[in-house]
Formats: sequence, C-alpha cells, structure tokens
Amino acid sequence: MSYRTTPSITEQSGGFFQPDALLPAQYFETYQSTTRLGPEKKLMLAVLEDVFVCFQKYARAQNRRGKRLMSEAEAWIGEENSDWFFSFENICAALEFDPNYLRHGLAQAKARLVMQSINRESDGTHTPTKKGYKKKKYRLAA
Repeated sequence: MSYRTTPSITEQSGGFFQPDALLPAQYFETYQSTTRLGPEKKLMLAVLEDVFVCFQKYARAQNRRGKRLMSEAEAWIGEENSDWFFSFENICAALEFDPNYLRHGLAQAKARLVMQSINRESDGTHTPTKKGYKKKKYRLAA
C-alpha cells in the first residue's frame, strides 16, 4: 500500500476550483430581481415622471390652477427628511437616484423654460389670447 503524504491540488486550493451547487432557477431568480422593476418601483417611477411632466407643463403657467400645481410639485420636491413613504427623497432612495442632483436639474429646467417664455414675449412672437377668442380678418373694401 502506498500512502500519499502531500495534499492534492484540490485540497491545497481549498476547493476553489470546485463548482458551486446552484440550480439554474436560483441563478436566474437572483439575476432577474436586480434588473426588473417590481410594481412598487414602477409606481414610484411613474410618480417621478408625473412631476417632471408637471414641471415642463406648468413652469410658465399664468393661470391659478397651473401655478398651484407647480407650487405643489416644487414643495414636494423641496421637502427634506420626510417620513412619508412616497416622499421625493424616499422615492429617489428606492430607485437609487440622487435627490439633490434631480432637484438641481429641475431648477435649471424651470429657469430655462421661464427664460424662453420671457424671450418669446419680448420678441413679440408669442401673444397670449383668451381661450375661444378668434381674431377676425378684415378685408379692405374696394
């Protein structure tokens, strides 16, 4: 009988090269959970999208409703350290966004939209009209 006195390569490596016991279903479950958004995160993303649309739509609002919606959106975004589940900071944390970065970007976008509105009004290319009001065309009588 011969006895081996030196450990084999597998024993020396501590089982480093041995395959893991992992089923394909376990692997794909782990992979899919990191790349797919669950329904809660989809809802949070929809809330953020609604705020971004609100900013674009009502940044230059002149009516009372538009100004109110814009101020509500700004207040929600500006609120810090809220314990409400759907607060701006909690949504950003759940979606792994930097809330200060988004705040800064939204403030810049609002300033840009307001400046565009001011420039259009000073150029005379934008004339506010009442809804339902039509300009009449007059012809010179011959």
